[in-house]
Amino acid sequence: MTGAARRDQDHQRAFQEYTGALERWQQDRENVRRHAFDEGWKSAVRRNYNNGPATDQGHAAAREAVAAFEKANREPRFVEPESRMAGWFRKVKVGA
Repeated sequence: MTGAARRDQDHQRAFQEYTGALERWQQDRENVRRHAFDEGWKSAVRRNYNNGPATDQGHAAAREAVAAFEKANREPRFVEPESRMAGWFRKVKVGA
């Protein structure tokens, strides 16, 4: 396998891992948002709020839950895989 093919393969693998992690993070974030909205809305309805104010309270609860989720779980970032030569040059430079 040539160096270019290996870099492409490493990049493809890293990008697939990133997209998978990002999809899982987005799904988890959406689940948190939906659950918080549902609980906030149901709580307001139980307290005899009409649909409009109950929806506002649901959205407020969802915003707080999403903010807490994002603070606790950082969004995945794509990190370009390092080429083997770049790592080798760094080792040589540090040793010099």
